[in-house]
Amino acid sequence: MSPFKSLFLLLLVFPLLSFSQVEMKWNKEVPTKILWQEVTSLGNLIVSSREELIGIDTETGAISWGKRAFGNLDRDAFEELPNSPFFSVTTGNSLHLIDQFSGNEVFNSKNAGLQQVASYHLLYNSDAILVSGTDYNGEPLMVSVKMSDASLSWSMNEKFGRIVATNELDNQELLIVTLFNNYKLNADTGDVIWKKTNSKETEQIDKMGKFGALLKQVAENVSKDMDIQLRYYQPEGSAIFYLGSQQERQGGMTTSSGNTTINYTNNYNAYNINDGSLVWDEELEVNGALSQVYFLDKGMLVLPDDGNRTKINLFDYKTREGLWGKKGRGIAIKGGVYDYLDSGDGILLVSRTSNKDFLNYLDPTVGAITFDKPVKVDGTVVGIVPLANSILYITTESMNILDHHTGTLKWKKVFKPVLDLPQSTKIKFMLLIPVPAF
Repeated sequence: MSPFKSLFLLLLVFPLLSFSQVEMKWNKEVPTKILWQEVTSLGNLIVSSREELIGIDTETGAISWGKRAFGNLDRDAFEELPNSPFFSVTTGNSLHLIDQFSGNEVFNSKNAGLQQVASYHLLYNSDAILVSGTDYNGEPLMVSVKMSDASLSWSMNEKFGRIVATNELDNQELLIVTLFNNYKLNADTGDVIWKKTNSKETEQIDKMGKFGALLKQVAENVSKDMDIQLRYYQPEGSAIFYLGSQQERQGGMTTSSGNTTINYTNNYNAYNINDGSLVWDEELEVNGALSQVYFLDKGMLVLPDDGNRTKINLFDYKTREGLWGKKGRGIAIKGGVYDYLDSGDGILLVSRTSNKDFLNYLDPTVGAITFDKPVKVDGTVVGIVPLANSILYITTESMNILDHHTGTLKWKKVFKPVLDLPQSTKIKFMLLIPVPAF
């Protein structure tokens, strides 16, 4: 008889004045050897055993489901999907997507006719899972499967190449961005509404015939395992969408540790959503790593992360010309921007250098920083809450209230949490503290 292995889930109760009490919520015995276990971000306990993969209700300890097909599963074969109720299981060349609440299989690459999976995308508004790869003849294949019942909606054999991003548009339409082309598809049928090259350089390569095709194939192979930084933007109510990408190159300097510095640029192209055509003759290039973009009435505000060399700027929608700073070259700011908040009469900018974080305030009507000097803060800013006449900011180490009209802090003594808790728990704890009105 196989020995029983005990599986414990402890509910830790943190009283305000004492940490000495620990209460056991339940104790579950599983009649098999446990290989690993993990609590998902949605609170479900997934347990891998010799015989099966098990889902356990963390409130009651009851076994919600079991999948014998995934018995003896290695931890590396399991991956929780961010912002999703699903997790993936990879076995050999097969990809399975499982609902962590019910244990139901919502996608099976073999059943969909895919011998090898290149990428997959979850499209919640369309109730679809979009998967691309190759079929059993080695030909390119893309399939769309319904999340709700795992049925096949459509398939197509278009040679997309590497898919960098997908976005759901209005009217049940999809935008697919690849290395060289953009596609607009009907999400229900898979019909191609339009297909357009996504840069002037790609247009030139297409004119080179077989040699151009060879260059594309080389680029596809080189980028196969690269992490491509690309973001999609579309102002509300606009027929223009933007793609921002990040490029890096080695700098000419060497750090004290002997490493060569890396310089970044973020590049933007604008496209007409109706036909996919390029809006600008040339792409917009901004120094710094890809960070934040905000759309104002007069142009696109680009907030890059270029360390101590960061410049923010507003670019004209039609001409892509810089509108702020000397000769339109932008406004210098302390540190690289990693967050912002539009407070109505201005924009709070959150930036950092290699060892410090800062708050600054931007008046977008004149393109000027209003603080005499940036406000230093301890820790990384993880929360910004607008109040009546001020702004509450929360970092991984402190919290305070900023008067954004004067650039001063309301609390002379910065509040610092006394509990040494994980970051996510600490944030929840601090948000529960009542904040006096000012």
